[in-house]
Amino acid sequence: MLSSFAFLVAFAAAGANAITVTAPSSAVMCNEATVSWSGGEPPFEVRINAVEDSNDSLVFYYAPNKPTGTSVTHPVCWESGREVFWTVEDSQGEKGKSSSVAVEVNPDGNDDCLD
Repeated sequence: MLSSFAFLVAFAAAGANAITVTAPSSAVMCNEATVSWSGGEPPFEVRINAVEDSNDSLVFYYAPNKPTGTSVTHPVCWESGREVFWTVEDSQGEKGKSSSVAVEVNPDGNDDCLD
């Protein structure tokens, strides 16, 4: 009985730092987007990932420190038409993942961030 209780306490504690990641409502090529999250322990590592290949990612943290807040604003350095999602990993190795969004064409034609 005691071991069952210990398991339940450990299981509940493991979920206490779960990270919930909220994707921006849109992602426009070479414009800024803001991703936010709740949960976890700072500092955080934030990545924007291609849906087609989740190993294809860009890491966003600002030297010399990783983000310690609950949001990051960064340029969307992906070509239009790509599906992307964000992941956030905290200092304890907990990870969260957002829903995906399609990168939209920049209406100004700006693609300087892709160079």
